[in-house]
Amino acid sequence: MTTWHVDPSTLGAWVEGTTGPLASASVEQHLVKCERCRAAVAGLVRIEDVPGAWDDVLAEVAGGAGLAERVLVRLGLKAGDAVVVGAAPVLRIAWAAGLAAVLGFILVASIAGHDRGLALFLALAPLMPVAGVAAAYGPSADPSYELALAAPYRMIRLVLLRSAAVLLTAVPLTVAAGLLLPLDGATAVAWVLPSLAFTLVVLGAGSWVDPWAAAVTVGAGWVAAVAVSARYGDVLAVVAPTALVGYVALIVAGALVLALATPTWRLDGQWSPMQSERERT
Repeated sequence: MTTWHVDPSTLGAWVEGTTGPLASASVEQHLVKCERCRAAVAGLVRIEDVPGAWDDVLAEVAGGAGLAERVLVRLGLKAGDAVVVGAAPVLRIAWAAGLAAVLGFILVASIAGHDRGLALFLALAPLMPVAGVAAAYGPSADPSYELALAAPYRMIRLVLLRSAAVLLTAVPLTVAAGLLLPLDGATAVAWVLPSLAFTLVVLGAGSWVDPWAAAVTVGAGWVAAVAVSARYGDVLAVVAPTALVGYVALIVAGALVLALATPTWRLDGQWSPMQSERERT
């Protein structure tokens, strides 16, 4: 147990960065073991300064920002937000190239065989944005999630910004592919509603399970529903008006869950109960 404590003046100087290297090393070594002094440091740090310091660090990192970060900054995001959002592998060129390749395959298959092509399109189109969102955050997909957890950055903000960035890429490309298929206009875009519903379900479920697990479960259920509709009836039954009502209900439920719960993981990659803002601070 610690039998001495750092005096307040030294702690204040350390917080301000005016202590020398030897004194700083001594204070930092002591803080690792002394809860009382850590609490004293917390009282010396102004909370309003923390986000600014975080933005300064991220802005410095953004000096070597990639294409995704530069585009996000041009779209209006702050440099700090752009770095955090752009760190997701799903926002790299490989994601867009893979998405375009899958859509090209669907387009060729649909032209070659209308019925099977339609079933393939309806099975995969709504899941494109869902897969992108699941790959945008979470312990199994995000190589920088430890940094996001340790940083004074709200997880819900990270999730929403990355999800919006993924949807801005996936939805327009998929809509364009649908309009190129030999389908009527309503059918070509009808998948958007279930896709939005599934995306919100995955985001809401991310408060309890890994997003990838939720996405795989939702995707398997959707593909099974499309396959059953195609085998025993009309494949368009999955986007019939009665089905669309159910998707609207899922959208409302997913939005409510997302508004009330925030995805949170421990540093070991396991889910932990949501912390309050005071606890995170």
